[in-house]
Amino acid sequence: EIITKALVPFDCVPVFLSKKLEKRFYNDFCKGILWPVFHHVVDVYGNLAMKFFGQLKDLWQCYTTVNRFFRDKIVEVYNEGDIIWIHGFHLLLLPSFLTRVLRVARIGIFLHTPFPSSEIFRTLPFRDDLLRGMLNADQIGFHLFEYSRHFLTCCRRILGLNEGMEGGRTKGTQMPHTSIYYNGRTVSIESIHAGIEPKIIQCCLESGVVDEKIKRLKNKFKGRFVFVGIDKVERLKGLPLKLIAYQKMLEQYPDLVSKVCLLQIGVSVHEREEDFEKTTNELKILCDVINKKFGTKELPAVIFASKDEEAFTLQERLPYLCLADCLVNTAVRDGLNRLPLEFTIAHTTHRPKSPGVVMLSEFTSCMRVLRGAVRINPWKLDEVYIAMSKVLEMQLETRLARHAKDEDFVINHTTSFWAYQVLKDLKSIQKSADRAIMSPVGLGLNFRVIGMEVGFSSLDNSLVMRTYRPAKHRAIFLDYGGTIMPEEKQKGIMHYAMTTKQVDNPQPSKELKSLLTHLCQDPRNIVFVVSGRERDSVFSGLSDIKGLGIAAEHGLYYKWPKPDRCILPQYRKHEQVRWEWEWETLVAIHDQSWKELAKTIMDIYVKRTHGTYVEEKGSAVLWQYRDADPEFGFLQSKELEDHLVSVLNPFSLEVLRGGGGNAGGYLEVRPQ
Repeated sequence: EIITKALVPFDCVPVFLSKKLEKRFYNDFCKGILWPVFHHVVDVYGNLAMKFFGQLKDLWQCYTTVNRFFRDKIVEVYNEGDIIWIHGFHLLLLPSFLTRVLRVARIGIFLHTPFPSSEIFRTLPFRDDLLRGMLNADQIGFHLFEYSRHFLTCCRRILGLNEGMEGGRTKGTQMPHTSIYYNGRTVSIESIHAGIEPKIIQCCLESGVVDEKIKRLKNKFKGRFVFVGIDKVERLKGLPLKLIAYQKMLEQYPDLVSKVCLLQIGVSVHEREEDFEKTTNELKILCDVINKKFGTKELPAVIFASKDEEAFTLQERLPYLCLADCLVNTAVRDGLNRLPLEFTIAHTTHRPKSPGVVMLSEFTSCMRVLRGAVRINPWKLDEVYIAMSKVLEMQLETRLARHAKDEDFVINHTTSFWAYQVLKDLKSIQKSADRAIMSPVGLGLNFRVIGMEVGFSSLDNSLVMRTYRPAKHRAIFLDYGGTIMPEEKQKGIMHYAMTTKQVDNPQPSKELKSLLTHLCQDPRNIVFVVSGRERDSVFSGLSDIKGLGIAAEHGLYYKWPKPDRCILPQYRKHEQVRWEWEWETLVAIHDQSWKELAKTIMDIYVKRTHGTYVEEKGSAVLWQYRDADPEFGFLQSKELEDHLVSVLNPFSLEVLRGGGGNAGGYLEVRPQ
């Protein structure tokens, strides 16, 4: 109650978790399983790989439970028109849970970590559920397009979804948004890097509260060039690499020993205790080695200082940032890191005439936005120590020019600007509570909202029945696969086996045949089954149903019902003809020589593209790439499509593209 009351002035509402649930959710699942994968770490043979995976089912349950707790609290305080903006990988399922009960709420989610490549992300057993949970949001945000691209690739390769570009939704905005189409809905993908609030840092420095500490630090390191590193103590920050590169620089340039110093601030990471302790021990050993070789008690070559994360506030950080002549970051993988941005504004305010330099790993997100930073690859130790030595010799004009570039971004891309841009786009999204436009389907974590096109109207069963009963003549058209017959989601070898006739196609059940027979026995009914399959495949399962019309291969071949069931006079004259074998065609089919030509061209692309094959489907020829790499298969299909169109131009044919989604895709050549 005390915490709840204390948060009221800030318009905040807490969600309370038990200590056991909090540990299982945050430390074990989020930090133990999701965090390494989102930072591109798959520790196959280490302790980390098996530490939590033995209890994965229980941890996953804790994760879903906490997401539901947040859902319940949001529903409790939600008012119509509110925008829901979710942050972090801790609540990836929350959009899905919220959409069930708040269908008109505009929901956005923003990730402040990198997003891994599909090869890394697919190692998670619950990868599909996490992606679907995110895709139930209306907007998904990342700091860099690189992370967005990885997310889109995961959706393409794991869920079989397609991406696209759409015009800016916001009024007056012409910038296109990357988007992804999911169940008839368009989910906007944002890529915009967060910033800081420069005024807060400027006010803190101008107030004089940190002046004394800055003065003490400058006196302590007087006459020396100070490299400063402020990092969490974990292996992904690349701290050992930084120390080794610094040692190499001192070995190559021994005259610098008394002129430089590396001050490394290690911020504690209690939620990853093993990683923290192991990395801390490594750093202490490396520091001892460097100091024994190059330093003295009065002038240590490197200083390692531990700081508690909660106590290391902005006022504690600023003196070190103002002291630094060069801020060094050697992270091997990093998400949002605002320290380089704080460093830039601190030097703008405290030492504008002699600013320091930022040295950033190319694997950090802020490296993409700070154009004045010195770019390094932390794995190339020689490159790092050479860059350090060059910074020592950098002219003032060069430092000022680099600092000006960084300052331009930090001042113009503040946290307020970032939030405004994201929320403006999220607010512009229009949602409807009409079930005809947005229909909720699915159970559990498979829940999703199906979007329909504008103008779509759902079938009114009661209206159909009221019209059907008194009608004297009824025409009933039934789709075959996916309507009266379940859609077979055959993948890989099974689909190939059915295509090559090694396995028989599923046949209609007795119940279905009985239902169709009952419909056909009514003299007022004309019943047609329409299918894209070849005629023999459809006819073999339905040939014993009297009075049934069949249209195969998308209507190219069709067979009218028995004449005494037909309402068209011209067909009643031919009762003596055996109706079962009369197939007619919409277009005349004479020259079939194009088939061999089409198959020859397709065979060339089969040899070039693994996982593809040619399927002959009645009067059509298909090039299937459902089992190929989705991106390479699509690129090859575009090239093949151009090739087929140009070569088969003399024939009356059409080249169609089909499939997509989880079923992959295909190219079809058939009579026009």
